[in-house]
Amino acid sequence: MLNRLFSPVTRFLVMKSPGEGVPPKLQPSAEPASAAELLQLGRTHERAGAMSEAVQCYTAAIEAAERTAERGVLAEALRRLGVVHHHRNEAETARSLCQRSYETGLAMGFFGRSVVHPSQIPVVHGVFTPSPEEVAEARAVLATGAEARAQGEVAALDAQGRFVDPAVEARARVVLDRIPVDRDVDRDPKGQS
Repeated sequence: MLNRLFSPVTRFLVMKSPGEGVPPKLQPSAEPASAAELLQLGRTHERAGAMSEAVQCYTAAIEAAERTAERGVLAEALRRLGVVHHHRNEAETARSLCQRSYETGLAMGFFGRSVVHPSQIPVVHGVFTPSPEEVAEARAVLATGAEARAQGEVAALDAQGRFVDPAVEARARVVLDRIPVDRDVDRDPKGQS
């Protein structure tokens, strides 16, 4: 039985290999591969120990995901490529790729990430901990919302002319919730900063 998997440049038909640990045999096809398909092929190569091919597939998946704005695939391909570089003892490259993966996740609305190695913890904290500017802006949004409610309004414009409503306030609370407890002495325990 043929399984369909993909390579960095063209789509491939993958034939089952005889025995464990042997990479599948590839036969080119005419269709271009999608980012998700390239990511899957990279995983297949990585599990088979074909790391050079895995790197090629993950790199192509990253390029394809960036072209098509598939942020979920982009985040995972960056992370997997970072893991491969970590196993090759290329720490700086691995750290950079993982940071890009975390930043992509943050842009998608994630507020944290699990890690497989303690060296990743500072990178995760660096990406997911809001900057002082983000904290100040979130607090200003909440203050604008509180002022609006005090005047019997549901929404208002802030000092910069931006619309602030309950949904915008909820997003501001998410930013404040990302502040590490030991770094924010002004945090209200009820989440109403």
